[in-house]
Amino acid sequence: MKRPISQNMMDWLKGELHLWKSEGTISETQLESIISQYDSQADAEQKKSTAFYTLISAASILAGAALLLLIGYNWEALNYIAKLGIIFGITITFQGLTMVSRFRWGNTMLSEVFSLLSCISYGSGIWLIAQ
Repeated sequence: MKRPISQNMMDWLKGELHLWKSEGTISETQLESIISQYDSQADAEQKKSTAFYTLISAASILAGAALLLLIGYNWEALNYIAKLGIIFGITITFQGLTMVSRFRWGNTMLSEVFSLLSCISYGSGIWLIAQ
């Protein structure tokens, strides 16, 4: 099991190990073995962040599919103007939320989620209009 240390400690350790290697005190395999014993907190945060992005992306795809099913269920009953209004409204709403979350709130992850939903709604709009 890797021992967690701060990023500053990891940087210091790597510097010392490379110094010892250049002096001939340790070999390259020993250096790699020692480094592999530790896990910096930045690396641990990156792993958590990757898992979170994966879950958020999966949730966005499922939400987009649910949106497509919701619109597609009553699609035949709507007139042409209502169909276009719904498609453009949803796409523009998600694009607006993308811009607001990125530039006003400074939340790039949320803006990427809204951008994905916007792309899904745009693609589903093309598909639904082509029917």
